[in-house]
Amino acid sequence: MSGKTERESGPTVEAVEVWTLTLDRLTPFSSANETVQRETHVIVSVRAGGLIGWGEAPVPLAPLYLPESVATVLDALRHHLIPRLLGVALTGPDDAAAAMAPVRGNLFAKHALETAALDLIAQLRGISHASLLGATATHVAAGATFGLPERAEDLFDRIDDALASGHSRVKVKIAPGRDIQILEPIRARYPDLSLTADGNSAYTLSDAATLIALDSIGLTLLEQPLAWDDFADHATLQGMIKTPLALDESLQSENDLRTAIALRACRAVVLKPAHVGGPWQAKKMHDRAVKAGLPIMIGGMHDFCIARAANLAVAALSGCTVPGDVGGTDRYYATDMIDPPLRMTAQGMPVPTRIRVVDGAMSAADPQFRLSV
Repeated sequence: MSGKTERESGPTVEAVEVWTLTLDRLTPFSSANETVQRETHVIVSVRAGGLIGWGEAPVPLAPLYLPESVATVLDALRHHLIPRLLGVALTGPDDAAAAMAPVRGNLFAKHALETAALDLIAQLRGISHASLLGATATHVAAGATFGLPERAEDLFDRIDDALASGHSRVKVKIAPGRDIQILEPIRARYPDLSLTADGNSAYTLSDAATLIALDSIGLTLLEQPLAWDDFADHATLQGMIKTPLALDESLQSENDLRTAIALRACRAVVLKPAHVGGPWQAKKMHDRAVKAGLPIMIGGMHDFCIARAANLAVAALSGCTVPGDVGGTDRYYATDMIDPPLRMTAQGMPVPTRIRVVDGAMSAADPQFRLSV
């Protein structure tokens, strides 16, 4: 006998349960790709050593943002990822990723399981999720994101409310024909505002003149204007434009980030744990971006509370210097799933010490399947 306790060796994964949960948005949200009124995400619980860890895949219903969807996440979890995770001893933050490594891609699905595994490890060690990642901040600055408007004036009252509630950056979705026409009036009304814009891959290099004209707005960064899987054209555009480009959809792994750095395809990073495989994978990408001198903004995926709590843990890392899309979920949904709820404070967004799912929170969820050893 080794004599090791479970605390030293790590509990083994005994069972994983999967649900889908659908919540109505308080207001519709539009981007260059679609308008969304209702969100369906995949929720997982992982049981090990008498503890429960929670995770969420905040994946779009349809594959219009990246190739994954709710259907692909459920398939990958049932047939490929959970079977590899069952029976694995969770001794360190990379254990879940190592077990799932033979499965290529499927990063939203991996994010759900890695988040739950990190939750379990943090509980076992008696520390917070953020501390497990190496973060020390207790509060983080947050920005507010607004969907693609018909007119800039439609956003003024909402921007005023966001700034009054403590948000320190504003992001606006843009699209061809609704870009500088939207951003110029916002900048005129808010001359000192930290303002970012997100093109959601709606532009091509043939739109370079339009994008170069955005230099006059003084954006903190311009997020993913070109194709979702592109590096070369972004590198060309970054050489033509003063505004820092920030890749988002193109960055799905540490290798993608290495490519972007080598090609000088961006001067900032929008890091979304949900589509890089989980918070620990995001932490490794954070470390590489910091070494390269790239500012980091943590992005969101219309997160419910579990994914937002995980994002806040990553946002607490020291290199996340641009206020992220990590504001209170009460701006988007009427339902709270965790305790305490995620709310903006005068000090910024509090970084949760644990993901505590409240009793009855899953009563509205649709059970999908349960796998066990």
